[in-house]
Amino acid sequence: MTLRLITAATTYPVDIDEVKLACRFDSSALDAEIETMIDDCTRLTEHENNQCLMTQTFEYSCDAFPAKFELTRNPVQSVTSITYVDGTGATVTLAEDQYTLINDGFGFARITPAYGVVWPSVRGDIDGVKVRFVAGYASAALVPGNFKRQVKIFVSMLIEDPHSLDERMGAIGKVWS
Repeated sequence: MTLRLITAATTYPVDIDEVKLACRFDSSALDAEIETMIDDCTRLTEHENNQCLMTQTFEYSCDAFPAKFELTRNPVQSVTSITYVDGTGATVTLAEDQYTLINDGFGFARITPAYGVVWPSVRGDIDGVKVRFVAGYASAALVPGNFKRQVKIFVSMLIEDPHSLDERMGAIGKVWS
C-alpha cells in the first residue's frame, strides 16, 4: 500500500493575523517566519490528529483490491476515481455505481464494493489499483476550532522557543533552528 499526496492544500486553517492576535504579537518583523510556522504547525496538527485541515488530493495505491479500502486522511470529501490494471494490461476506471464511500462521522472512511458487486480481477501489477480522493475541510470556516487553536498554540510555542517542538516536528521531517 502506498499513499501519495497529489495536490497539497493551497490555504491554511488560520491566517497570520489570527495567529498574531492569539500570540499577542503585533510586530511585522517575523511575518515571513510566522507564515512558515503556520505551514509547519498545520502539518504537525494534521499528523497528530490524523486529519486534513484544508482540501488536499491523495492517491492510495495497492497491488490488488482489498476487502475494503481504509482511507487514512480525513475527513474525506469525495472519491475522484478508482482505477485498476485488468488482465489484459489495460487501465480501467471503475464506474461510481460499483463502490460505496462510507464516512462514519468520526474521522474514518472506507470504500467497499456496492451491494451485490464484487471487485474486478486485476493483473497484479505493483500499485495496479489506485484510489484518488479528496480530503480536508472545504474552507477555513469549517475547520473545527480545536484544530485551529492547536495550530496557534504550536506557532506561539515556536515564537517563544524555536526548539520547543523539535521532537514532535521530527515526525513531519522538520526541526526549527
